[in-house]
Amino acid sequence: MKPIALPLTLDIAGIPVPAGSKTAIRMGERIVMVPAGLTQKLQQRRRDWHSAVELAGTQAAGPGKVRKDALSLSIVFVMPRPKHHYGTGRNDGIIKERFVSARPTGKPDTTKLLRCVEDRLTGILWHDDAQIVMQMASKQYTKQGEDSGAYVCVDSFDETVLLSNPMEKILCPTTPN
Repeated sequence: MKPIALPLTLDIAGIPVPAGSKTAIRMGERIVMVPAGLTQKLQQRRRDWHSAVELAGTQAAGPGKVRKDALSLSIVFVMPRPKHHYGTGRNDGIIKERFVSARPTGKPDTTKLLRCVEDRLTGILWHDDAQIVMQMASKQYTKQGEDSGAYVCVDSFDETVLLSNPMEKILCPTTPN
């Protein structure tokens, strides 16, 4: 069987949920890691998101074998807007002008959202998430009429994007030296 063909894109529907924190508890002589402080509602949202990620990954992978090479991963998380971003009455469902360009700067952290997707796709698209040697992740609010979820692109790692001098500023090119 051939490895999964790249590049591969996934469109994951649902409300993105972070990987979350764990708490160590003692059970007799053993110490066990358990999810920290999750309500039943949050546990269900997490299960729903995990299922959506795994389903999208499985469908996109097809019959291919998991990848074992270096990969790049790009993800855009599309978060649901808070209710106060929308008008009321005759403007019900319309994003208020002052919130059109708002960004989700609060929790959940982008890195925890990313970690959740990496973990759920391990064994489906890649053998180990340590194979992801280059990644880009961002989060934004839904646009008018758009559903929440995530857009994912997995590709082979391209050596040509690396700089000969890793100390060069590639992310902030306008910053003075």
